[in-house]
Amino acid sequence: MKFFTRIPHLMVFGLWSFFLFYLMLHFRYIRFLRPEFGILLILAHFICLAFFLTSLIPQGFLQHGHHHEHDGTSHPKIFTDTLCRVLILSLPIIFALAIPNGRLGNADFHNRYTGKSRMNVASSLAFPRISPQQQEEAEKKNHFPQLPIRTSLLEIFLAPQKYHGKTVELTAMFLQDKQMRPYFGMDTAVYRFLITCCAADAVPLAIALDLDQVPDQNTKNSPEWKNDQWIKVTAVFEIRTVNGKPMPFLSRPIIVPVDAPKVPWLL
Repeated sequence: MKFFTRIPHLMVFGLWSFFLFYLMLHFRYIRFLRPEFGILLILAHFICLAFFLTSLIPQGFLQHGHHHEHDGTSHPKIFTDTLCRVLILSLPIIFALAIPNGRLGNADFHNRYTGKSRMNVASSLAFPRISPQQQEEAEKKNHFPQLPIRTSLLEIFLAPQKYHGKTVELTAMFLQDKQMRPYFGMDTAVYRFLITCCAADAVPLAIALDLDQVPDQNTKNSPEWKNDQWIKVTAVFEIRTVNGKPMPFLSRPIIVPVDAPKVPWLL
């Protein structure tokens, strides 16, 4: 086998070795995978690198006594087939590099939450109904200053009664859209994506954000919040009834812009 016939192997393994290293550099793979998958990417990188280096070794070092004669003629069909294979194996790399800053955002939220997707969590998560007595007790507690409980959207969804009526602090993305009104009775919410494996199975978790009850000292100099902007919210968590269904709310919020977390997912 002459060297030029090994060029496709060099291209494929070289590209994938470089791409896997690129993903591991600065933990770029966390944009669409769980952090635990890093060890698998490291292993895959070294496997591709080993195949790439093996393709560089002259054939005589690997096979002794075997000689292949080349008739000197070109084979267009073989060249075309090889080129197609290289392109097909390189498509994931081309796609990933074409959208280097691609992240799940409000468009994906609508497709998976307010759309007709089977991943719609609005119909699969049920919040407990709060009795008038429980609501009265929660309102009494709110008359006294409370230290905020640092938590996450996932922890609140797993134990909503534990946080009802209490001041919580969490980090999430901001969303304002009229499509939210049928679910929450208002346009604003905070949300994050919960993943099991990767971005393909991401499910959005959202809590309504009641901006009508923002404290005055927070609204005077507050910026106009943009969709998908990361914010830290300190607010009172409540379970209200909307269209006969209990839904989660954050009332009297204090909002501070923050940088995106290193791991944007709920795990």
